[in-house]
Amino acid sequence: ALALLDENQPEQALLRAQALQRSGQYQEAEALLRRLVPALAGESRRQAVALLGRLLIQQARFAEASRVVASEADSTLSCSVSNGSPATLAVLEVAGLSHYYLGRLVEAERIFARGAQLAECAPPSSLARFSNLQGMVALAGGELDAVHEIVAFAERETILSGCVINSPQLLMLSGIGDPDALRAHDIDIAVPLRGV
Repeated sequence: ALALLDENQPEQALLRAQALQRSGQYQEAEALLRRLVPALAGESRRQAVALLGRLLIQQARFAEASRVVASEADSTLSCSVSNGSPATLAVLEVAGLSHYYLGRLVEAERIFARGAQLAECAPPSSLARFSNLQGMVALAGGELDAVHEIVAFAERETILSGCVINSPQLLMLSGIGDPDALRAHDIDIAVPLRGV
């Protein structure tokens, strides 16, 4: 993959980084993306930055993810980017999630609101995603006006899923995940599993 960079084929290197991330080779993907980001511009750069940020969030490295996406997110928030392209929305999603996981709910809400504004010109699923993210922040912030308690009982096993970002968080909060990351947050280790 690094040879693709040397051959001036950054787009191919970006595809390789995505494949590495999907296959769980996080260290390799991160190393490639850190070399790749400076070589890219525009949409490709935003796509690489968002991918690197997602990779860091998957490893519970929220502060680092926030720093990685900061300049791209800031340019979007300051209106220098005015389209709802997939890469732009991905950067905003990662920026907002990193703030959310760091407990910076006001900043997360501001970023998700901008994402929802830009997503109005994107496919409907993008707008729905940002609306859901705004709701997640509102719930975390205690804005429970429209939320009612629901009690449910299961007669069999229950599968709990929180999509790409929240499922690993649920597992880690339950003590399933990378032992080093769990220890860093004083979470008892139930199952040591580095792939979470």
